[in-house]
Formats: sequence, structure tokens, C-alpha cells
Amino acid sequence: MSPQTSPRPIGRAPEHSSFTVGVVGVTGTIGSRVARLLADAGHDVVGVSRNPAASALYRAVAADLRNEAAADAALAGIDVVYLTTPEGGADPLGDEQLVVRNVIAAAARAGVKHLVMHTALRANRGNTGARILDNKTSLEAALRDSGVPFSILRPAWYLQNLFGAKAWLDQGMFSMPWPADMVWAATDVDDLARAAVALIAMGPTNRAFDIHQPGGVTAAARLASVNLARPVVDGEQVVVQRRGRPDVLGAPAGGAPPAVLRSTGPAAPVDLNTATLDSLDGLPGIGPVLAQRILDWRTAHGRFSSVDELGEVSGIGEATLSDVAPLVVV
Repeated sequence: MSPQTSPRPIGRAPEHSSFTVGVVGVTGTIGSRVARLLADAGHDVVGVSRNPAASALYRAVAADLRNEAAADAALAGIDVVYLTTPEGGADPLGDEQLVVRNVIAAAARAGVKHLVMHTALRANRGNTGARILDNKTSLEAALRDSGVPFSILRPAWYLQNLFGAKAWLDQGMFSMPWPADMVWAATDVDDLARAAVALIAMGPTNRAFDIHQPGGVTAAARLASVNLARPVVDGEQVVVQRRGRPDVLGAPAGGAPPAVLRSTGPAAPVDLNTATLDSLDGLPGIGPVLAQRILDWRTAHGRFSSVDELGEVSGIGEATLSDVAPLVVV
């Protein structure tokens, strides 16, 4: 199927270096926001979807990206791709695999300079039992192996989805598709769109970003103890009071006042041979279960002689090891 292109919109000339950006999934919740912000920043936006509507913000390209030739045609002349994985349809997980792999392959053939892909929080973890997460694990690996310069955004569940969950909340229950041991925090869709546009301006990072990090809470956190609207800066630690207890989550020995924000500077590397369960749990992609497995491996083998030996711990795959390796030492 060949893509169908609508007339190019008339826009203002960019006042800075700009790119031709293909937004895959331009009619979606995130894609539409990303396209608007990119157009506002002066980029030439190509909106790709099966049934895109005409827009003054972008050139609309209709393409069924399950078809390899259609993916090639849709990405012709594109500098940067923003790819949000598709959802819905009769076979959403199968379509996600097919579309994403076709887009990655087409981007490689087209010489795309940067592919920003949006997956989900802890999609690199694998074997979680949550198919919506596990389906994305191999797709992240495919992008890493493709040779296309990339950045990966891993947002948590969208805060805006709470509006659609009112019936569940009224019953005092709410179901999430994440593993029970995983710390998470809701993500505002507008923040995610802004993060995507910022990464496009920065250029490829060849790394993944868990959008809610640092942060995320478990049921023990009393969120009323902090000002959730307060802007934070890189390097700050937000100390959150524990429910029903005077101490705080994340406080140093001796305790600290609740609702304190303080600059901690760059975190020191975690020594695998002296690390505690809590320090391992704070690493990207490592929850309490994997942290305990790391401790069990260390007990069984005496010590880690190299960081690569983390790959011998059950549940730690290549993607997780790649994320963790720069943050640990032996």
C-alpha cells in the first residue's frame, strides 16, 4: 500500500535549525501533542497514520505501516522519527510488533538521523507477566540493534486516564497492568510530549529514559506530605513521609523532616559486592524481586568479579544489563 500525501501546509520559516520530523501515530493522544509542539518550534512535520486528518500543522501521510513498502515510502526524506507504538485493533500486540519493526527497518534504510520511540515504564525488564510491557521488550532490543541513532521514552501510566477510571475509583478499587512489586508514578501526557520534543532538539542519546524517575511511589508513601506541584531540578531528592509512621521514605540514617527537597548531586556507583536490597532496588529496571536475586547470586558465588556477571542473574537480560552497567561497580 502506498502512502497518500496531503498538500504541504504553509507555515512560518524556522528561526533555528529545524528537522523534517515524521510523527508516527499523529492522530493519537501523544502523537497529536508532539506534532503540535514540533510545528510550534518551527520543524517541518509529517504526520503518519492509517487515516490522518488534514491539518495546518503537518503534511498528512496515510500509510498502513504493517506493510514494509508503505513504511519505506512514508519515511522517505525524513530526518527524525517520533514513534509511539500502536494500540487497539483486533490484534494490538501483533500489530505493535509488525508496525514498530517495519518503521525501525525503514528508518535504517532511509538513513534517519534520530528515532525517538515511546514504549512504557520498565519495558526493558521482560518476563513481568504483563503482556502490554513484555511485548515491548524485544522492540527496544530491535531498535538498539538496528544501528539507527535513538532515544527511548518509557512513561508510566497516564495521569489523564484517571478521568476514564472514575467508575472503578468510586468502587474503591483500581487495577493496573504493572507487576505488583514495581514502583511507578503516573505521567502527564503533556509532559511526555514536551520530553519528546526536547530529545528531538538535543539529538540522539542512544539510551532510554524512565519518565517517572527519579520518583515513583509504593502504597507506603503519603503523597500529601510533599507539594506535588513544586518544580524540581536534576539532582534533587524528594523525601516523602511514610504512611502511619513519623519516619520518611528515602531519608538518611537519623531521619529527616518530611516534605524536604534537597540537592544530592550525582549518585555514587553501587558496589555489587556490598550493596543492600534497597540500593539495588533503586537501579533502573531492578525491582525488589531482581534485587533479591542479585543478593542470592552473590551469596551463592561469594562475590561479583565483574559487572557483566549480572547477566547470570535470572531475569536480567541484555537491555537491563545495558541500563544498569554504568551505574554499578565491583
